Amino acid sequence: MSNPFNFDRVKKNMERVKRTLPILLANDAKNNFLDNFRNQGFNGVLWHPVQRQGKKGSRRNNSAILVQSGRLRLAVANSIKLVSWDKIVLRVDGNEVPYAIVHNEGLEAGRGGKFLMPKRKFMGDSPFLRLAQRRHIREQIDKIWQG
Repeated sequence: MSNPFNFDRVKKNMERVKRTLPILLANDAKNNFLDNFRNQGFNGVLWHPVQRQGKKGSRRNNSAILVQSGRLRLAVANSIKLVSWDKIVLRVDGNEVPYAIVHNEGLEAGRGGKFLMPKRKFMGDSPFLRLAQRRHIREQIDKIWQG
């Protein structure tokens, strides 16, 4: 009599999922954060508009919100720092891009903290991110039982 439940196969599939799922979840987060730059908002809510000063029509005045040099967006693209079954860490280096937290949290800005920067969150938990991650988790759990 054959045994349709192959525990060795399930165990092997589980080990594979333990390696691949954290990578998928980390990439979901990174891609969601980059989408926020493209959408110029967070969680479906547009960022507070920028009041730029300078010559009309200049490149800086026409660029997307939070994108002047591209350093912040590049830092987000490279934000995956640790990926394991136990822990996933995404972080923008505050030494490399010190203004990242000011924009994400809406903190005091300028020399001497002269004004309050409007909060333009680009990294953080959101229903959109959770939905993408749940989809990957379900897909990967289904793969554990496949042949």
